Amino acid sequence: MSESQSKHYIFRDESGWDSDNQYGSLAKVSGTYVHTLELHNALLGILNQHSKKEIKFKDIHNHKTKQIANEFLNTSFEFLNASKIKIHVIVWDKHDSRHKVQNRCDVENLKRMYYHNMKSLLKSWNTETNWHFYPDEFTAIDWQNDVVKYIENTRLYPDNDIQQKLFEVFENVKFPTIKGVKELDSKEFPIIQLADLYAGLVRTSRMESENFNKWCCKQNEKLQPSLFEENIEVEISNSLRPKFELMHEFREKSKTYKLGVNFSKSNYFTTFHDKRNLSIWHYEPQSEYDKAPIKIMK
Repeated sequence: MSESQSKHYIFRDESGWDSDNQYGSLAKVSGTYVHTLELHNALLGILNQHSKKEIKFKDIHNHKTKQIANEFLNTSFEFLNASKIKIHVIVWDKHDSRHKVQNRCDVENLKRMYYHNMKSLLKSWNTETNWHFYPDEFTAIDWQNDVVKYIENTRLYPDNDIQQKLFEVFENVKFPTIKGVKELDSKEFPIIQLADLYAGLVRTSRMESENFNKWCCKQNEKLQPSLFEENIEVEISNSLRPKFELMHEFREKSKTYKLGVNFSKSNYFTTFHDKRNLSIWHYEPQSEYDKAPIKIMK
């Protein structure tokens, strides 16, 4: 195996992880050095064509920003379809039984979600390689000591069998060493912007599932008028409309590429496997012992 093929990169971004939001999400885009470089150049070409430095989900508020985001997603579909990259998204609900605890520490909880998301990613690749981790700048976390060492340790609490079961730690799961970790400025690395789009898009599909579902039904009515119209009323803000339009295009294109994205059952984007290189996992408490970490009072 060549050096370029034995080196894998992971780029990531998150959305809504703090206490101000009910739902948090994080997304990781991963691939070999060669394929992530190819993706970087393709996304950079899109930005240059539109004379933009950066595209983020929260900034999608008009036709131009929606078009750029859509071109980003279409490019990612092509790379996913060719098995050049994998994308792993995890979403968590801070109102569920795991998170409704007093003095919850959202930074520590974000580390736990990194653990689950990273384990899913590494098991999906299942390859001998050198991993390099490139998160977006995030001052609240010391990546080397808080996250990298954390995810490399398969036994978080070796003397506590309950905790081992809680975090699904198996003897045959061995986290490889992360060879390099470095914070990057998302303005310089469009793959991080792509991760932001996935994190924001999937999180919004969960957060706005009722309105988005009604809005989608309304769009379908315009294309195929029904003899018995239900007159569904949907109030959508001007800032949310282009995001819904992007999400609708994501939904239709993912069907075309057969990426395994399910919407009809839960009314928000999810997948039940990652056979098509895309994993969207809505985390649920694993047991009654699965509780979010709390702040240690000094």
